[in-house]
Amino acid sequence: MDATSASRCKKVVAYPATMDELLVDQFLDAYNTAPEQIILDVDATDDPLYGHQERRFFHGYYRHYRYLLLYIFCGEYLLSARLRQADQGGAAGTQEELARLIGIIREVLEFRQFHLRGLGPAQGEWNLVCMAWNLKRM
Repeated sequence: MDATSASRCKKVVAYPATMDELLVDQFLDAYNTAPEQIILDVDATDDPLYGHQERRFFHGYYRHYRYLLLYIFCGEYLLSARLRQADQGGAAGTQEELARLIGIIREVLEFRQFHLRGLGPAQGEWNLVCMAWNLKRM
């Protein structure tokens, strides 16, 4: 089969950087002024796989191949979604994603106070980052 205009099969090309920008832009467009506080909810969840997808990982507990997804929400807005291999901890990559998001939100809304919920292993490190940031701005 070919991917010509007469064919039903089309190759969908994804642009991850543009999708990341879209998610954050939708959140920022919802606010005319900075809110009182921003609470970021971090959630790692695993998703079963069927077939032979790339970067799959067999999880012995579930006896199934899985991906480990990372989601970051602020209220009802999805700010980040990452597809990761399930052979790493739930907090893997969280700090980089949070640093990216906080940098954008801080620049656009000039917001200074963030709170994090979720992912127990990352909570202690995140508390230190928040405390250092809050001390720095005093």
